[in-house]
Amino acid sequence: MAIASARPGTPLGQLLLQRGVIEQAELDAALDMQREEKLPLGEALVATGTRRRDVWKALATQWGYRLRTLEHQWVDPALANELDAREAIKHRVLPLRRAKGRAVVAMADPSDRRARDYLEAFLRMRVVPVLVQPDALRARQEKVYRRQLEQVSSALLQSKAPEYSAHITVTRGQKLSLVAFGAVAIALIVLMRGTFAVALAGAIITLYAAVVIFRAYVTIMGSRSEELIKIAPEEIAALTDLPVYTILLPLYREAGVLPQLLKACREIDYPPAKLDIKLLLEEDDIDTRTVVLNTELPSNFDVLIVPAEGPRTKPKACNYGLQFARGEYCVIFDAEDIPAPDQLKKALVVFRRSGKRIGCVQAKLNYYNPTQNIITKWFSLEYTAWFDFFLPGLVSLRLPVPLGGSSNHFPTRLLRDLGAWDPNNVTEDADLGMRLHRAGYQTALMESTTLEEANSDFVNWMRQRSRWGKGYFISWLVLMRHPWRLFRDVGWRGTASMQLTLGGTFGVALLNLLVWTLTLLWVLAQFDIIGYLFPWGIYYIGMLELLFGNFFFMYMGVWAASHRRSYDLVHAGMLTPVYWLMASLAMLKAGIQSVTKPTFWEKTVHGLSKSAPPSAGAVELVGRAAPSGVSAGS
Repeated sequence: MAIASARPGTPLGQLLLQRGVIEQAELDAALDMQREEKLPLGEALVATGTRRRDVWKALATQWGYRLRTLEHQWVDPALANELDAREAIKHRVLPLRRAKGRAVVAMADPSDRRARDYLEAFLRMRVVPVLVQPDALRARQEKVYRRQLEQVSSALLQSKAPEYSAHITVTRGQKLSLVAFGAVAIALIVLMRGTFAVALAGAIITLYAAVVIFRAYVTIMGSRSEELIKIAPEEIAALTDLPVYTILLPLYREAGVLPQLLKACREIDYPPAKLDIKLLLEEDDIDTRTVVLNTELPSNFDVLIVPAEGPRTKPKACNYGLQFARGEYCVIFDAEDIPAPDQLKKALVVFRRSGKRIGCVQAKLNYYNPTQNIITKWFSLEYTAWFDFFLPGLVSLRLPVPLGGSSNHFPTRLLRDLGAWDPNNVTEDADLGMRLHRAGYQTALMESTTLEEANSDFVNWMRQRSRWGKGYFISWLVLMRHPWRLFRDVGWRGTASMQLTLGGTFGVALLNLLVWTLTLLWVLAQFDIIGYLFPWGIYYIGMLELLFGNFFFMYMGVWAASHRRSYDLVHAGMLTPVYWLMASLAMLKAGIQSVTKPTFWEKTVHGLSKSAPPSAGAVELVGRAAPSGVSAGS
């Protein structure tokens, strides 16, 4: 929480010196930081090691107030809830009770005129301020405004733009369309019999061709483009007047990786006093909460407890944290992430260089354990192809970009205006990328890397990949609620790209199992029905696609290994068809869960890597020498 500036009277530093709280050297260091970072002295003192409570006691003396606690203070919920929780958090106030026609209000800064005006306008009475330390105030706000905060984090997008929310997986109109399509299909089967089956086989072949050609074209364009924004060291050094930057860290059952996460955050090259770091813990995750409670956190960390109500998803947790965000910009990092130290400054350079047209700056994701086993090798090659080729291709062609689940940076106000993340979508990143594009904003990709842990366990990988596939399919269903409106918003190129990126990726991976099965049955047994479904024209086109498609994806794997100079992964690229078989099984599971458990978030277990994570300073070096990853989050 921000600490207000000292008011007239005895200077804050002198008060602390007189009380023996600090030494002159500590005050000098804080004054230097105040001048360099343009901070209030109180924040500078806390950032340099002075206890927050000592600073606030001195400020209370300066302001002429007594510093109170809220531990045993009764709060009138009816009075408190006359305010919007987000506005109360923004102004750092909490109405406590009525007394003689006035409102007794806990305030972090009783002299804040804007906060007083807001209170008096909404409460319609004069205000009697009570000085409370900001962290204590925030903790009590969480309890008093629990219901409001939970409702906003679960239903902000639904209330702002219900047609963009996945709170309903399939709408009534889509159900009617599906019934109509089924009726027409049955009629065609009866009337056309075998001809319809042949036409269906031709349609499957056409869909395959469209997805493969689209992926190949975008990838080639991405390999030739300069759309990965490079930031020179001189541009970073020239940054002045750095704003507060919020980091959202959603954690669920992540006690084991907490030390690594804290180390990575400490190594971020950004003034600690201007970092607003939110640890988002789930209410029922007792193990992680216990570890955090017993860990001495830096002063810029804020622990928030997400209510165990509504959707139990990462985007719901991020929405909860966003309500407390103080930063002009914000970024999400996953629990096992190790971002490059200068990533926040690079993102800031991109935002200031590009103006308001940029809605998101996405960093590349990479892995620090690519050679652990064959699964991590495949995963790493796939990530390289995605972040180094495919996403730059989408950006260069001005097409919608499905964001990665981590290391995406946003202007905080824009994120709130868009309704933040969809808590009912398990690939909230890809969905938000589509909504940014529909709203007229572009995504920029910058030359900065965040290292993650590649999934090394088959069952764990299957959970993660099926969740991503389910999210892609549900995102496609949401987009297809109003096809004409989508076409009007993004044009035919954007519409086609969304179909092939979301629906096509899920559909082809799902159909892949069927096509391979039919191919094997034909080769081994040559069933007549298969020969009938694939007459010579369709058969040869399909065989050409089979050869070209698999060659392309195998070539992509080898190309990705060469691009990253990870030649020990080349053999994994040659075995890519086995990986796609795994993906097909995951999509089959995703299709089933889309019907049975559309919002169920299957947890990805971290901490399975056998290699120690590198230091943040080595991130860019590792990022250049080892592969990286595909969309959706962890």
